[in-house]
Amino acid sequence: MASPSQASLLLQKQLKDLCKNPVDGFSAGLVDESNLFEWSVTIIGPPDTLYEGGFFNAIMTFPSNYPNSPPTVRFTSDVWHPNVYPDGKVCISILHPPGDDPNGYELASERWMPVHTVESIVLSIISMLSSPNDESPANVEAASEENKGCKEEERGDSGREGAMGLAMVMVLPNGWANGLKNSGIDPSRATWVKLLIELGSILNKEVVNPTQPNPIQLSISAISPNLRGRGG
Repeated sequence: MASPSQASLLLQKQLKDLCKNPVDGFSAGLVDESNLFEWSVTIIGPPDTLYEGGFFNAIMTFPSNYPNSPPTVRFTSDVWHPNVYPDGKVCISILHPPGDDPNGYELASERWMPVHTVESIVLSIISMLSSPNDESPANVEAASEENKGCKEEERGDSGREGAMGLAMVMVLPNGWANGLKNSGIDPSRATWVKLLIELGSILNKEVVNPTQPNPIQLSISAISPNLRGRGG
């Protein structure tokens, strides 16, 4: 069994390695320099996905017996994804306790192993964003919408619009976010980059001032209804 001192040494080494040799696609560091067991991670949305261009923050918390047990990872940014619980907790095989799956769904080799590092964990999460696993989802509604989007794409419908359930919230000025919300668009279902470009064209091809409290005052009828939030 790993002692807290052993875990600290391992995490300290990983921190030094990542500082010396950064990995494309994410950045990682300590939330508090006095605590090696809590990391702050920022993931860049992978290309060719609905998350492309976004920046997603998460907290990675390690147990005292790391690496014998896995850390927990929770997004602090809003992420709509089949393998992310509504509270932001990430659900992927390598973060599940080591050994046999009591439900018989996963192989022991797919679950946590002591060889995993911060780097391998974050790269697995980036892979998860690109390739959701909807067979055993943490967010059933997101999985349902992802399946619907895939079926529409197979039929030749607009795959990106049909898969809006997998969209994300980017870090944007509050003016933009509030304006979209007030216009009836659920920000957790909006492909922000393309939507803002389209809105800029609609608004006489001028850039809206994001410092205004409610910059977007226009009819949403021309925008896909798939971007609208649910009632309630």
